[in-house]
Amino acid sequence: MMRLCAGYRMTGGGSRAFVAASEAWVFLALRAPAVFACAVCVTGGAGDPSADAYGWSVLFLMAAPYAVAGSVAAWLIYRYRRAALEDRAPEQAEPAGVK
Repeated sequence: MMRLCAGYRMTGGGSRAFVAASEAWVFLALRAPAVFACAVCVTGGAGDPSADAYGWSVLFLMAAPYAVAGSVAAWLIYRYRRAALEDRAPEQAEPAGVK
């Protein structure tokens, strides 16, 4: 029996399966061409409409959370400043004769 870490033991059959899975993963990783890493690597050419669209979509997806958080922060700041202005403004008296 092989001991990997405290409290976890691997039997002989399990270690063979682990080694076989590791070898298969390494074999497949080495056989896969590096060109198929991502959509940009496949299309790759400068000025290619597909690569340009992919790049813009990534930028929009990265900017979306910041836009939402910024909008919420701007709204909170607006409400805070508006409440502060209302608290500081003296109350206006009603004109005489108007009830």
